[in-house]
Amino acid sequence: MTTKKAKGSIDCVAMKRAIQARIAEDIAGMSWEQEVAYYRQKAKTGPLAAFWREVEGKGSAGAPGSSVPAKPKHRRSGSPRRRSR
Repeated sequence: MTTKKAKGSIDCVAMKRAIQARIAEDIAGMSWEQEVAYYRQKAKTGPLAAFWREVEGKGSAGAPGSSVPAKPKHRRSGSPRRRSR
């Protein structure tokens, strides 16, 4: 079975990598708390903002506006970020 690429189709992998690179630049040098604030702001103003408002209204843990989650144990402050491939 062969797959056909539709005319004007989207390269999802390239788009994902470009978005990840842009986010990596945005959060470079931020503290854990600043990163949490960054992602919450993006959730409140991004294309899924209505969804997050609905989730937040239901009192879901981790929704924008909830308390800051504990800092992950696997990441040491001040250490450089690793790029995953």
